[in-house]
Amino acid sequence: MRISRSILVLACCGAAASIAMAGPRDPQPKAAKKQGAKQVRNLQKLAANPVQPVVRNWVKVQRLPDGRIVGAGPVQPYEHPGFHGDAPTVNAWDYFQADTLGNPIGGECMGGGAVPTSRWFFGPTYQVSHILNDFVVDAPAVGKPIDRFDHAWNWGAGAARPMWIAVFIDDTYGGCGSPPASSGPVDGVAFDFGLAPGGGGYYLANVGIPGDPNGPAGILAPADGNGTVEIAYGEYNAVTQQFTFDTVAGTQTMLWGKNDPSMVGTSDANQWDDDDPADGLFGEGECYPYGPYAVACPPDGILQAMIGFWVDPAGGGGGGCYPNCDGSTGSPLLTANDFQCFLNKYASGDTYANCDGSTGNPLLTANDFQCFLNKYASGCT
Repeated sequence: MRISRSILVLACCGAAASIAMAGPRDPQPKAAKKQGAKQVRNLQKLAANPVQPVVRNWVKVQRLPDGRIVGAGPVQPYEHPGFHGDAPTVNAWDYFQADTLGNPIGGECMGGGAVPTSRWFFGPTYQVSHILNDFVVDAPAVGKPIDRFDHAWNWGAGAARPMWIAVFIDDTYGGCGSPPASSGPVDGVAFDFGLAPGGGGYYLANVGIPGDPNGPAGILAPADGNGTVEIAYGEYNAVTQQFTFDTVAGTQTMLWGKNDPSMVGTSDANQWDDDDPADGLFGEGECYPYGPYAVACPPDGILQAMIGFWVDPAGGGGGGCYPNCDGSTGSPLLTANDFQCFLNKYASGDTYANCDGSTGNPLLTANDFQCFLNKYASGCT
């Protein structure tokens, strides 16, 4: 069954008016995947005031090849500044359009609309808790530590429940016709927003990324500027170290329109939504074109998940080069200091030292030493 799409404009205090329109072309085919009945997507404008929840904890996580998200370190209290981090930042990729306080502005499209809080979503009955988008950052951000993450999402209606968001960045993007990103494991960070009810308006967050960018929690912009951002909504269990996707109807990313070539960073018009079925994997029929929706965002009508990244342009990270453990920028880039840095991280149990990406017990083994030696010998490009 094909997806049924229509535009609905919601007023604050009255009945919704429906405008029927032709939707985008059908999803692009990919690898075989067992499919069920397609969910109905009804694009709607949500004008409720957004809520900014408080980040309580964070944990390093990995997305595995089988689609599971698992812990890769202990849950730690979130003590990093929530806005603009603790270092000078520049906008690296912007599909959020925040003001100086981090709130979304400009209506439902960049530079347009008169309602700053108004954004789009696919209605309270549609549900997708796992998405993936491509993104290309501006040149100053290539390979730099992500210092701040902006995001807006709808949390399915119902009683308060644990609300976690996991975010991953990968250097690989395969488009709609092939696997969208690396099979894994892919490193990421999960943030705990505590118990949160749904149905009262969407949530937004401007989250400073904690930790050394080469350490347990830091994530880097793509090494060549082009990669993917993957987001999951759900709950993390510190005992089992497992992340469970939220299944409540209405949970999904909020959407914002791209209609200004001056915006920071670029992305194509497609997005992977793990909704058919929701199993942690992206497969056949799950790469969707997010346009044209000219009524929603003239003139080209391209919508995107509301995501923004900021970087510290002076930050380390070795341009995304793993063996540059100390984050130096001199020449040569790799030195004996990187070996000592790796040894220190291994001795302290830092998950940076989990070079081979293993998930066994113990997490750190002699294989990680050999892995580091191999990466060091390969150098940085």
